[in-house]
Amino acid sequence: MDQRRLTILFLVALTAVALYFCYLIAEPFLRAIVYAVMMGVVWYPLHVRLLARLRRPSLTALISTLLVVVILLVPLVAIARGIVYEVSLLRQILSERDFGPGGWTGYAGELAQKAEQWVSRWVDLSDLNLRAQAVARLQQFSAFVVGRAGALLGNVTSFVVDMVIAFFTLYFLFREGTRIRDTVAEFMPLRREQFDHLFAGFSATLAATIYGGLAVAVVQGTLLGLSFWVLGITAPLFWGLAGMLLSLLPLVGTSLIWIPAVIYLWSTGHWVQAIVLALWCGLVVGSVDNVLRPFLIAGQVRLHTLPLFLSLLGGVQVFGLLGLFFGPVVLAVTISLLQMLREELGAMHPSSVTTSSE
Repeated sequence: MDQRRLTILFLVALTAVALYFCYLIAEPFLRAIVYAVMMGVVWYPLHVRLLARLRRPSLTALISTLLVVVILLVPLVAIARGIVYEVSLLRQILSERDFGPGGWTGYAGELAQKAEQWVSRWVDLSDLNLRAQAVARLQQFSAFVVGRAGALLGNVTSFVVDMVIAFFTLYFLFREGTRIRDTVAEFMPLRREQFDHLFAGFSATLAATIYGGLAVAVVQGTLLGLSFWVLGITAPLFWGLAGMLLSLLPLVGTSLIWIPAVIYLWSTGHWVQAIVLALWCGLVVGSVDNVLRPFLIAGQVRLHTLPLFLSLLGGVQVFGLLGLFFGPVVLAVTISLLQMLREELGAMHPSSVTTSSE
Protein backbone atom coordinates (compact mmCIF):
# COMPACT_ATOMS: atom_id res chain seq x y z
CA MET A 1 0.00 0.00 0.00
CA ASP A 2 2.85 2.38 0.75
CA GLN A 3 4.34 1.72 -2.69
CA ARG A 4 0.91 2.24 -4.28
CA ARG A 5 0.42 5.56 -2.47
CA LEU A 6 3.89 6.73 -3.43
CA THR A 7 3.20 5.84 -7.06
CA ILE A 8 -0.11 7.72 -6.98
CA LEU A 9 1.48 10.81 -5.42
CA PHE A 10 4.26 10.74 -8.00
CA LEU A 11 1.76 10.40 -10.86
CA VAL A 12 -0.38 13.23 -9.46
CA ALA A 13 2.63 15.54 -9.20
CA LEU A 14 3.90 14.59 -12.64
CA THR A 15 0.41 15.03 -14.13
CA ALA A 16 0.10 18.48 -12.54
CA VAL A 17 3.41 19.54 -14.13
CA ALA A 18 2.35 18.09 -17.50
CA LEU A 19 -1.02 19.86 -17.33
CA TYR A 20 0.73 23.13 -16.53
CA PHE A 21 2.90 22.83 -19.63
CA CYS A 22 -0.16 21.88 -21.66
CA TYR A 23 -1.79 25.07 -20.43
CA LEU A 24 1.24 27.10 -21.50
CA ILE A 25 1.06 25.53 -24.96
CA ALA A 26 -2.71 26.08 -25.32
CA GLU A 27 -2.85 29.52 -23.67
CA PRO A 28 -2.37 31.52 -26.92
CA PHE A 29 -5.34 29.67 -28.41
CA LEU A 30 -7.69 29.64 -25.42
CA ARG A 31 -9.78 32.49 -26.79
CA ALA A 32 -10.24 30.70 -30.10
CA ILE A 33 -11.16 27.47 -28.29
CA VAL A 34 -13.72 29.36 -26.21
CA TYR A 35 -15.23 30.78 -29.41
CA ALA A 36 -15.41 27.25 -30.84
CA VAL A 37 -17.15 25.90 -27.72
CA MET A 38 -19.68 28.74 -27.80
CA MET A 39 -20.46 28.18 -31.47
CA GLY A 40 -20.63 24.44 -30.89
CA VAL A 41 -23.21 24.81 -28.10
CA VAL A 42 -25.37 27.08 -30.26
CA TRP A 43 -25.23 25.07 -33.48
CA TYR A 44 -24.98 21.53 -32.13
CA PRO A 45 -28.76 20.89 -32.39
CA LEU A 46 -28.56 21.71 -36.11
CA HIS A 47 -25.58 19.38 -36.46
CA VAL A 48 -27.49 16.56 -34.76
CA ARG A 49 -30.35 16.94 -37.26
CA LEU A 50 -27.97 16.87 -40.20
CA LEU A 51 -26.18 13.83 -38.77
CA ALA A 52 -29.49 11.98 -38.46
CA ARG A 53 -30.05 12.50 -42.18
CA LEU A 54 -26.55 11.99 -43.56
CA ARG A 55 -25.21 9.43 -41.05
CA ARG A 56 -21.63 10.32 -41.95
CA PRO A 57 -19.90 12.05 -39.00
CA SER A 58 -16.94 13.57 -40.87
CA LEU A 59 -18.98 14.88 -43.80
CA THR A 60 -21.72 16.19 -41.50
CA ALA A 61 -19.16 17.96 -39.29
CA LEU A 62 -17.64 19.61 -42.37
CA ILE A 63 -21.04 20.75 -43.66
CA SER A 64 -22.07 22.06 -40.23
CA THR A 65 -18.81 24.00 -39.89
CA LEU A 66 -19.17 25.52 -43.36
CA LEU A 67 -22.75 26.53 -42.57
CA VAL A 68 -21.59 28.32 -39.42
CA VAL A 69 -18.83 30.05 -41.39
CA VAL A 70 -21.30 31.29 -44.00
CA ILE A 71 -23.96 32.34 -41.48
CA LEU A 72 -21.46 34.30 -39.38
CA LEU A 73 -18.99 35.70 -41.87
CA VAL A 74 -21.28 36.81 -44.69
CA PRO A 75 -23.17 39.35 -42.49
CA LEU A 76 -19.88 40.52 -40.95
CA VAL A 77 -18.30 41.12 -44.35
CA ALA A 78 -21.45 42.91 -45.59
CA ILE A 79 -21.57 45.15 -42.51
CA ALA A 80 -17.84 45.90 -42.77
CA ARG A 81 -18.22 46.92 -46.42
CA GLY A 82 -21.23 49.05 -45.51
CA ILE A 83 -19.31 50.79 -42.73
CA VAL A 84 -16.45 51.59 -45.10
CA TYR A 85 -18.93 53.00 -47.63
CA GLU A 86 -20.83 55.08 -45.06
CA VAL A 87 -17.62 56.44 -43.53
CA SER A 88 -16.35 57.46 -46.96
CA LEU A 89 -19.71 59.08 -47.71
CA LEU A 90 -19.65 60.99 -44.41
CA ARG A 91 -16.10 62.11 -45.13
CA GLN A 92 -17.18 63.36 -48.55
CA ILE A 93 -20.11 65.27 -47.02
CA LEU A 94 -17.88 66.86 -44.42
CA SER A 95 -15.24 67.76 -46.99
CA GLU A 96 -17.83 69.43 -49.23
CA ARG A 97 -19.37 71.41 -46.37
CA ASP A 98 -17.86 74.83 -45.66
CA PHE A 99 -17.14 75.02 -41.96
CA GLY A 100 -15.35 78.32 -42.22
CA PRO A 101 -11.88 79.14 -40.85
CA GLY A 102 -10.37 76.30 -38.87
CA GLY A 103 -12.36 73.58 -40.65
CA TRP A 104 -14.33 71.02 -38.67
CA THR A 105 -12.36 71.65 -35.46
CA GLY A 106 -13.02 75.39 -35.62
CA TYR A 107 -16.70 74.78 -36.34
CA ALA A 108 -16.98 72.47 -33.31
CA GLY A 109 -15.36 75.17 -31.22
CA GLU A 110 -17.93 77.69 -32.42
CA LEU A 111 -20.75 75.32 -31.47
CA ALA A 112 -19.24 74.93 -28.01
CA GLN A 113 -19.00 78.70 -27.66
CA LYS A 114 -22.67 79.11 -28.61
CA ALA A 115 -23.65 76.46 -26.09
CA GLU A 116 -21.57 78.24 -23.47
CA GLN A 117 -23.31 81.55 -24.18
CA TRP A 118 -26.74 79.90 -23.92
CA VAL A 119 -25.97 78.10 -20.64
CA SER A 120 -24.30 81.19 -19.14
CA ARG A 121 -27.69 82.89 -19.01
CA TRP A 122 -28.52 80.74 -15.98
CA VAL A 123 -25.12 79.43 -14.81
CA ASP A 124 -21.87 81.28 -14.19
CA LEU A 125 -19.33 79.86 -16.62
CA SER A 126 -16.78 82.65 -16.40
CA ASP A 127 -14.04 80.23 -15.33
CA LEU A 128 -14.90 77.66 -18.00
CA ASN A 129 -13.79 77.96 -21.62
CA LEU A 130 -15.88 75.38 -23.48
CA ARG A 131 -14.52 76.34 -26.87
CA ALA A 132 -10.90 75.71 -25.89
CA GLN A 133 -11.80 72.49 -24.14
CA ALA A 134 -13.85 71.24 -27.11
CA VAL A 135 -11.02 71.95 -29.54
CA ALA A 136 -8.50 70.30 -27.21
CA ARG A 137 -10.68 67.19 -26.84
CA LEU A 138 -11.13 66.89 -30.61
CA GLN A 139 -7.39 67.17 -31.14
CA GLN A 140 -6.75 64.54 -28.48
CA PHE A 141 -9.32 62.27 -30.09
CA SER A 142 -7.71 62.66 -33.51
CA ALA A 143 -4.29 61.85 -32.07
CA PHE A 144 -5.75 58.83 -30.28
CA VAL A 145 -7.32 57.50 -33.49
CA VAL A 146 -4.06 57.88 -35.41
CA GLY A 147 -2.09 56.27 -32.60
CA ARG A 148 -4.48 53.32 -32.34
CA ALA A 149 -4.60 52.62 -36.06
CA GLY A 150 -1.69 50.17 -35.87
CA ALA A 151 -3.12 48.45 -32.80
CA LEU A 152 -6.49 48.16 -34.55
CA LEU A 153 -4.86 46.47 -37.54
CA GLY A 154 -3.11 44.08 -35.18
CA ASN A 155 -6.39 43.27 -33.43
CA VAL A 156 -8.05 42.53 -36.77
CA THR A 157 -5.22 40.19 -37.71
CA SER A 158 -5.43 38.46 -34.34
CA PHE A 159 -9.20 38.12 -34.74
CA VAL A 160 -8.80 36.50 -38.16
CA VAL A 161 -6.27 34.01 -36.78
CA ASP A 162 -8.56 33.24 -33.84
CA MET A 163 -11.47 32.61 -36.18
CA VAL A 164 -9.45 30.21 -38.33
CA ILE A 165 -8.41 28.23 -35.24
CA ALA A 166 -11.95 28.41 -33.83
CA PHE A 167 -13.55 26.99 -36.97
CA PHE A 168 -10.90 24.28 -37.19
CA THR A 169 -11.62 23.35 -33.56
CA LEU A 170 -15.36 23.54 -34.19
CA TYR A 171 -15.09 20.87 -36.88
CA PHE A 172 -13.62 18.38 -34.40
CA LEU A 173 -16.15 19.36 -31.73
CA PHE A 174 -18.92 18.54 -34.17
CA ARG A 175 -17.31 15.29 -35.26
CA GLU A 176 -16.16 13.98 -31.90
CA GLY A 177 -18.12 16.03 -29.37
CA THR A 178 -19.83 13.05 -27.75
CA ARG A 179 -16.57 11.11 -27.50
CA ILE A 180 -14.79 14.12 -25.96
CA ARG A 181 -17.54 14.53 -23.36
CA ASP A 182 -17.43 10.83 -22.46
CA THR A 183 -13.64 10.95 -22.13
CA VAL A 184 -13.81 13.96 -19.81
CA ALA A 185 -16.50 12.20 -17.76
CA GLU A 186 -14.24 9.17 -17.28
CA PHE A 187 -11.48 11.29 -15.74
CA MET A 188 -13.79 13.30 -13.48
CA PRO A 189 -14.16 11.96 -9.91
CA LEU A 190 -17.93 12.26 -10.21
CA ARG A 191 -20.75 9.85 -10.78
CA ARG A 192 -22.01 9.92 -14.34
CA GLU A 193 -25.35 11.43 -13.34
CA GLN A 194 -23.49 14.19 -11.46
CA PHE A 195 -21.30 14.92 -14.47
CA ASP A 196 -24.30 14.91 -16.81
CA HIS A 197 -26.14 17.29 -14.48
CA LEU A 198 -23.14 19.64 -14.34
CA PHE A 199 -22.60 19.51 -18.10
CA ALA A 200 -26.30 20.07 -18.79
CA GLY A 201 -26.30 23.13 -16.53
CA PHE A 202 -23.21 24.49 -18.27
CA SER A 203 -24.64 23.93 -21.76
CA ALA A 204 -28.08 25.30 -20.91
CA THR A 205 -26.68 28.45 -19.29
CA LEU A 206 -24.24 29.11 -22.13
CA ALA A 207 -26.94 28.57 -24.76
CA ALA A 208 -29.42 30.79 -22.89
CA THR A 209 -26.79 33.51 -22.52
CA ILE A 210 -25.93 33.42 -26.22
CA TYR A 211 -29.55 33.33 -27.34
CA GLY A 212 -30.38 36.12 -24.88
CA GLY A 213 -27.52 38.21 -26.25
CA LEU A 214 -28.70 37.64 -29.81
CA ALA A 215 -32.26 38.61 -28.84
CA VAL A 216 -31.00 41.82 -27.23
CA ALA A 217 -28.93 42.54 -30.36
CA VAL A 218 -31.98 42.13 -32.60
CA VAL A 219 -34.15 44.37 -30.41
CA GLN A 220 -31.53 47.10 -30.05
CA GLY A 221 -30.64 47.03 -33.75
CA THR A 222 -34.32 47.17 -34.73
CA LEU A 223 -35.06 50.11 -32.41
CA LEU A 224 -31.96 51.94 -33.64
CA GLY A 225 -32.82 51.37 -37.30
CA LEU A 226 -36.43 52.51 -36.75
CA SER A 227 -35.27 55.71 -35.09
CA PHE A 228 -32.93 56.46 -37.98
CA TRP A 229 -35.75 55.78 -40.46
CA VAL A 230 -38.24 58.03 -38.62
CA LEU A 231 -35.71 60.86 -38.34
CA GLY A 232 -34.77 60.62 -42.01
CA ILE A 233 -31.16 59.49 -41.53
CA THR A 234 -29.70 57.71 -44.53
CA ALA A 235 -29.25 53.92 -44.64
CA PRO A 236 -31.40 53.05 -41.59
CA LEU A 237 -31.41 49.35 -42.47
CA PHE A 238 -27.64 49.21 -42.61
CA TRP A 239 -27.20 51.11 -39.34
CA GLY A 240 -29.75 48.84 -37.70
CA LEU A 241 -27.73 45.78 -38.74
CA ALA A 242 -24.53 47.46 -37.57
CA GLY A 243 -26.27 48.21 -34.26
CA MET A 244 -27.11 44.52 -33.86
CA LEU A 245 -23.44 43.66 -34.24
CA LEU A 246 -22.09 46.43 -32.00
CA SER A 247 -24.67 45.76 -29.28
CA LEU A 248 -22.62 42.68 -28.38
CA LEU A 249 -19.80 44.95 -27.19
CA PRO A 250 -19.96 45.61 -23.43
CA LEU A 251 -20.57 49.12 -22.07
CA VAL A 252 -20.34 51.00 -25.40
CA GLY A 253 -22.57 48.93 -27.71
CA THR A 254 -24.86 50.92 -30.02
CA SER A 255 -23.57 54.22 -28.64
CA LEU A 256 -20.74 53.91 -31.16
CA ILE A 257 -23.39 54.58 -33.81
CA TRP A 258 -25.97 56.91 -32.33
CA ILE A 259 -23.62 59.31 -30.50
CA PRO A 260 -21.78 60.30 -33.73
CA ALA A 261 -25.19 60.56 -35.41
CA VAL A 262 -26.39 62.95 -32.68
CA ILE A 263 -23.24 65.03 -33.06
CA TYR A 264 -23.68 65.17 -36.82
CA LEU A 265 -27.35 66.18 -36.60
CA TRP A 266 -26.55 68.86 -34.05
CA SER A 267 -23.63 70.24 -36.07
CA THR A 268 -25.73 70.45 -39.24
CA GLY A 269 -28.48 72.42 -37.52
CA HIS A 270 -31.00 69.57 -36.99
CA TRP A 271 -31.27 70.21 -33.26
CA VAL A 272 -34.71 68.69 -32.75
CA GLN A 273 -33.75 65.41 -34.45
CA ALA A 274 -30.51 65.32 -32.46
CA ILE A 275 -32.34 65.75 -29.14
CA VAL A 276 -35.00 63.16 -30.05
CA LEU A 277 -32.37 60.64 -31.15
CA ALA A 278 -30.28 61.19 -28.01
CA LEU A 279 -33.28 60.74 -25.70
CA TRP A 280 -34.63 57.71 -27.56
CA CYS A 281 -31.29 55.88 -27.77
CA GLY A 282 -30.10 56.89 -24.31
CA LEU A 283 -33.31 56.04 -22.44
CA VAL A 284 -34.87 53.25 -24.53
CA VAL A 285 -32.28 51.55 -26.73
CA GLY A 286 -29.55 51.69 -24.09
CA SER A 287 -31.77 50.29 -21.33
CA VAL A 288 -32.82 47.23 -23.35
CA ASP A 289 -29.57 45.46 -22.51
CA ASN A 290 -29.90 46.00 -18.76
CA VAL A 291 -33.57 44.97 -18.64
CA LEU A 292 -34.12 42.37 -21.34
CA ARG A 293 -30.93 40.30 -21.13
CA PRO A 294 -31.24 39.26 -17.43
CA PHE A 295 -34.97 38.60 -17.92
CA LEU A 296 -34.40 36.29 -20.91
CA ILE A 297 -31.53 34.39 -19.33
CA ALA A 298 -33.19 34.02 -15.92
CA GLY A 299 -36.30 32.56 -17.52
CA GLN A 300 -34.27 29.88 -19.30
CA VAL A 301 -31.86 28.76 -16.57
CA ARG A 302 -34.00 29.49 -13.50
CA LEU A 303 -31.58 31.87 -11.83
CA HIS A 304 -32.61 34.82 -9.72
CA THR A 305 -32.49 38.06 -11.68
CA LEU A 306 -30.33 40.00 -9.19
CA PRO A 307 -27.35 37.60 -8.95
CA LEU A 308 -27.65 37.02 -12.70
CA PHE A 309 -27.48 40.75 -13.37
CA LEU A 310 -24.44 41.07 -11.10
CA SER A 311 -22.79 38.11 -12.81
CA LEU A 312 -23.20 39.86 -16.17
CA LEU A 313 -21.62 43.08 -14.91
CA GLY A 314 -18.88 41.31 -12.97
CA GLY A 315 -18.16 38.99 -15.88
CA VAL A 316 -17.58 41.95 -18.17
CA GLN A 317 -15.22 43.50 -15.62
CA VAL A 318 -13.16 40.30 -15.34
CA PHE A 319 -13.34 38.71 -18.82
CA GLY A 320 -14.30 41.63 -21.06
CA LEU A 321 -16.73 40.78 -23.87
CA LEU A 322 -16.63 37.07 -23.06
CA GLY A 323 -17.79 37.91 -19.55
CA LEU A 324 -21.30 38.42 -20.92
CA PHE A 325 -21.32 34.66 -21.45
CA PHE A 326 -18.89 33.46 -18.77
CA GLY A 327 -20.45 35.36 -15.87
CA PRO A 328 -23.80 33.52 -15.89
CA VAL A 329 -22.06 30.21 -16.68
CA VAL A 330 -19.77 30.55 -13.65
CA LEU A 331 -22.78 31.39 -11.48
CA ALA A 332 -24.82 28.41 -12.72
CA VAL A 333 -21.91 25.96 -12.38
CA THR A 334 -21.17 27.24 -8.86
CA ILE A 335 -24.79 26.70 -7.82
CA SER A 336 -24.76 23.18 -9.28
CA LEU A 337 -21.52 22.34 -7.47
CA LEU A 338 -22.90 23.61 -4.16
CA GLN A 339 -26.00 21.49 -4.62
CA MET A 340 -23.93 18.37 -5.35
CA LEU A 341 -21.67 19.11 -2.38
CA ARG A 342 -24.68 19.43 -0.12
CA GLU A 343 -26.01 16.09 -1.38
CA GLU A 344 -22.68 14.35 -0.81
CA LEU A 345 -22.33 15.78 2.68
CA GLY A 346 -25.89 14.75 3.43
CA ALA A 347 -25.13 11.20 2.30
CA MET A 348 -21.98 11.03 4.46
CA HIS A 349 -23.60 12.56 7.56
CA PRO A 350 -27.34 11.90 7.62
CA SER A 351 -29.27 14.42 9.62
CA SER A 352 -29.60 13.42 13.25
CA VAL A 353 -32.07 16.12 13.98
CA THR A 354 -35.33 14.52 15.01
CA THR A 355 -38.47 15.93 16.42
CA SER A 356 -39.42 14.74 19.83
CA SER A 357 -42.42 15.28 22.00
CA GLU A 358 -40.38 14.89 25.15
